[in-house]
Amino acid sequence: GLPDVDDRKIAQSKGNKYILLTLEQSGGSRRKFVVGTYHNPCLFAKDDAPEEKRKKGTWRARAIHTRWFTESAQRYAKVRNLPYVISGDFNMTPDDPDYKLATGMRDDSAEYKEYEAYVQKHSRYAVEPMESAYKVANPNGEEPPITSIDLKHECAKKNKDQCEEAEKESDPVCAWEQKKGRCVDKNYWTFTFDFIFIPQNTW
Repeated sequence: GLPDVDDRKIAQSKGNKYILLTLEQSGGSRRKFVVGTYHNPCLFAKDDAPEEKRKKGTWRARAIHTRWFTESAQRYAKVRNLPYVISGDFNMTPDDPDYKLATGMRDDSAEYKEYEAYVQKHSRYAVEPMESAYKVANPNGEEPPITSIDLKHECAKKNKDQCEEAEKESDPVCAWEQKKGRCVDKNYWTFTFDFIFIPQNTW
């Protein structure tokens, strides 16, 4: 069977910090609102992942962080009777159960039901469903197709000149990454991980 992984303990061990502040619009309205931002832990492992990945934390630990940040942001805004905007790199996709629960998109899948029960068990306060500002602003009502791009694998061509020469020859594999000074694989991944959430029917 699978080893017991204490995802709540793993979630508590992560030092990720959020920022919450109150801003005031300039001009005549002087309207105030709350802004929050956060970067979720990079935890993606499912129950069928290799043991070494599960022991670092599964999606449940990430889900706890999503919920805790949402709770904190909504309570901060509520006690001030202000609307809010929260944003950040949540390391979840629109297909993940934590996104669906955050936005009130219920489904009947076993994964979603397990997530909902798990999050409720480890929640401190009730939260209200939010909506995506991207989806509200997009005429198609969809999230952006890509918000994150990662060039993650180094190529065999370690030398900059060799790497740039390969690029000139339309090498389909390698590209020079100036910022980190390395030759990287063009076979990168792309995801929608970054979101802006607002209260439903408020803005």
